[in-house]
Amino acid sequence: MVLEKRNQLARHHHTERAWRLSTHDEIRRKEMKWILNAFVAVFLVLGAHNANAGAGHYHGPVNEHQASKIAESIVHNMARQGSLPTSWGQTPIGSLGKTSLDGNTVWQARFSNAEETNAEKRKMNVYLSLTGGFIKAEYATK
Repeated sequence: MVLEKRNQLARHHHTERAWRLSTHDEIRRKEMKWILNAFVAVFLVLGAHNANAGAGHYHGPVNEHQASKIAESIVHNMARQGSLPTSWGQTPIGSLGKTSLDGNTVWQARFSNAEETNAEKRKMNVYLSLTGGFIKAEYATK
C-alpha cells in the first residue's frame, strides 16, 4: 500500500512537473515571440527613412537647369566609361527643350561635338523624363 501510494505521488509529481515545464516553455516562447516582433517593428521604423528620396532623386518634375545638368552628366559619364569617344567628355549641352517621345512629354538635350571625326556621330540627343530619369541617348539623324 505504501509503495502504491509512493508510485501515485511520483506519477502525480512527474505530471505536475512536466505540466510546469511545458507551461514555462510556452511562456518563454511567447516572450521570445514578443521580443522578436518588437525588434522587427523597431527595425522597420528605423529603416523607414531609407524609403524617402535621397540625394539626386526627384519626386516631382525637374526644372530646365536641373535637366541640363543631368543630361550633361550622362554624356560625360558615358564618355568616361567608354560608351562614347573621350571627345564627348567635355562637350557642353547645345540646347534643351521639351518634346514628345512615344506620346509622352520629355526633356530633349541636344549635344554637338565638332571633334568627332565621323560626321554621322557629331550630334547626339539625350532624352530624360520630366522627373529627370534617363530614357535614352542616340545620335541625331537631323
